[in-house]
Parts: sequence; C-alpha cells; structure tokens
Amino acid sequence: LASGATLLVGTSGQEFAAGGGAAGEPLTPAALRFVPQSGEGSAAVEPARLGSETLFVNRAGRKVMAMLYNVDADAYLPLDLLQLAEHLTTDTATVTGLAWARAPLNTLWAVRSDGLLLSLTYKREEQVYAWARHPRDGAVESIAAIPAPGGAADELWLVTRREVNGQTVRHVEYMEQPFEPADANDNTAQPYLDAALTYAGAPATVLSGLGHLEGRVVNIVANGALHPARTVTGGAVTLEAPATTARVGLGYTSRLKTLRLDGGAMGGVQGRVKRIANLTVRVLNGMGGKAGANEAVMEDLIRRDASDPMDASPPLRSGDFDVTLASDYDTDGQVVIVQDEPLPLDVLAVMPRVAVGES
Repeated sequence: LASGATLLVGTSGQEFAAGGGAAGEPLTPAALRFVPQSGEGSAAVEPARLGSETLFVNRAGRKVMAMLYNVDADAYLPLDLLQLAEHLTTDTATVTGLAWARAPLNTLWAVRSDGLLLSLTYKREEQVYAWARHPRDGAVESIAAIPAPGGAADELWLVTRREVNGQTVRHVEYMEQPFEPADANDNTAQPYLDAALTYAGAPATVLSGLGHLEGRVVNIVANGALHPARTVTGGAVTLEAPATTARVGLGYTSRLKTLRLDGGAMGGVQGRVKRIANLTVRVLNGMGGKAGANEAVMEDLIRRDASDPMDASPPLRSGDFDVTLASDYDTDGQVVIVQDEPLPLDVLAVMPRVAVGES
C-alpha cells in the first residue's frame, strides 16, 4: 500500500488505485472502488514514496518500478528504473528492501537478498538514473532512512551481519553524511570506514571500546593521516604515537570504471582499436587513489608532496591531476580509478587523451 493523492494497492497480479464510490470521496466499507493501473505485479516489499511518485519492487524482485500519473492515459503507469542496469539483479539476488534518502543526494537505497547494498541517485526531472554497488564486509539484512538530528539530512540505517571472532554477529549501523571539509586542512572527520568508531579528546595511544570488531584487522586514520592497520585485541588497538582524533573500522575499496569510449572529432570509435596513454582526473578535496587501464597495473593519483610537513597529515587537494597509463591498444578504451584507503576522493571529471588506430 502507498498513500498519496490516491491509495495505490499492489498485488502479485497487478496494481490498483483505490478510492471512494466517486472521485474525491473517501474510501469507506460501503463505498469503495479499485481501478486497475498496470499489470506489472508487486513483490511483498514496502514501497518508497517520494513526492508524487511511488517506487516499488516488481513481482519477480528483479526490477524497481516508479509509478507515475499520466494525464493522457488518466492512470498510473510504471517506469522501469533498472532498465539500463539489469545486471544488478538476478533470479537468486532479488531486491528485498527500499529506503529513500532525499537529503542531501536524492538517493534510493536498495538491499538484495544476498546482502549486497545498492544505490540509485535519482533525479527524474534532470534524467539522472545512476546505480552503484556498495560491497562491504558481511551482508546487509535490512535498511531504513531516518531523519538525522536537526532534520537537515536523511540517514541510512542498516542491520548488518558479519563474522567477528568466530561468531556471526549483527550490528545496527548508520551511514555518515558526505564529507564536506571547511578547507584543505580540515581532514580529521573523514568517514570512510565501516562499523567504525571515532575518538576525539586528549592525546591517547590506546583506543578501546572496539569489542564489536574483536580479532578483526582494522584500518585507522589518526590525526587525519593513515596509520598502519592493527588487529583488535581485548577490544582495543595501540597506536604508534598519541592522537587527539582517530577513526577505527573496517576498510573497503571503491572502484570507478568508465564506459566504453565513443565520440570525438573523428566520429564514433567503438569497435576500433584505441589506446589511452594519458589521463587527467579532476578531483575535489582528495587524497590517495590510483588510476589505470585495468587494476593489474595502476599509477598513483594524489600523494604527499615534497613541500608538505612530515610531522602532519597532508592537506586535501583539488584540481586536475595527470596520470600516464601503462596501457595497450584494445577496442574498449576504458579506465579504472580505485581508492583502497580510508581517504576522500571525489572525482568530478575523467578526461582521457586517446590514440585511435586505423583498424
């Protein structure tokens, strides 16, 4: 059921609009009517409501549909939001949960039956439909979007399942808001770790309270800089030097892979052999990262500069960064950007320089 201007009712056979005996009248036991809308069929998954749209999972669990009112048809018609990303679901990995986080990034979150988290950046008026996978340590079992304190943003809350110290445990976690530093040196609140805890206080070398990650190898960011990984023992880790701010949690790897290259002054180049020798990546407030034609051979993207003080974390950097790729000729013309450290890397643009062969 989804409440709006009309009560939408989804069944395994089709969707209906429910109302009173006549248009505009309330629905009562003595006066009700069900008008068929679409024959898609709905799964037993709670729909997500955003504005005038209702998003639901189809009967097979393979599609996420948007129900939109069409004036010409005088009915609600479904729009397949997974049409360009059908590979994200399978018969054994169906969508089992939805959550809509409007602020700040207009994101629809979805969880699959195998525990993988998906996201859709959705701005229909701008024709933006951008899906992404969010692989993580363990599995996600349930999700919900809840307003953050103050109401300025929506937080995604998750029930996760993972192996810790030889046992299967479940945690309730929430996803941090996007990192927005005040300046290039504001790098102590980087949220790029899972199941993480944050310390802020007097200089300390022993960080405790980590019993939920007992026996696990964790990543650490201390005073805004990378720290060698540690194994949680007795619910604590020991740092190399005292830190006033630190974040400890499970690391993950972010990957960006471009689509097959096309266009250019010479017309379409798909199917023609080509080579990307140089790449310019435009970054906002970033550090770390690697780029390459594939993950086997990659080059550093942003690293500590010789002018940076050695006794402090390096400042975040913005701008265009050039990378010379160890690539060969092929017909794809794709590049991969990887961030495997708990550091920010907001990629604004990827600009390759391409050599196209004759055959």
